[in-house]
Amino acid sequence: MPNSSCENNLLLGHTSSILLGYESTRWARIFLWVVGFDYLGLYTVTER
Repeated sequence: MPNSSCENNLLLGHTSSILLGYESTRWARIFLWVVGFDYLGLYTVTER
């Protein structure tokens, strides 16, 4: 029984690390999208 409990903890840690990595990449992509969008908006405004 302790073996399955250890495996559950390992699985939980692995899943949480994956979720944390996904969240960080999602926020990084949102940040890059916002910066890129602002840059494109500024570029189109200055080109007018």
